[in-house]
Amino acid sequence: METEIHDIISEGTRVSGTIEGKAPLLIEGRVDGKIVLENLLVIGKTATVEAEVFAQAVTVEGILSGRIVAGDLLAIRAGGRVTGDVTTPRLIVEDEAIFDGTIHMESTEDGTDG
Repeated sequence: METEIHDIISEGTRVSGTIEGKAPLLIEGRVDGKIVLENLLVIGKTATVEAEVFAQAVTVEGILSGRIVAGDLLAIRAGGRVTGDVTTPRLIVEDEAIFDGTIHMESTEDGTDG
């Protein structure tokens, strides 16, 4: 899995619909819809995302709500907030992070089977 981020949805940008890709993605703006990545998804500190998310790894520093399927890892960083139904084999919730929902700790093969 690649971790160097080249694709960014910047603060002040709003996207509605489906986002699909192979490269890591950083979101700092607003996204409503569905995100399908074969790599890392980072929800930045200024981001608000309401979506169905399918990615190999998801790191949340902002706000994410919806159904989340992370093939390898979901990490909620300090100040991050996740609300919804999560399926992932590994979960990290830092101090001062918020998780409100259900968690299913199971392997999801590649995390993109959405």
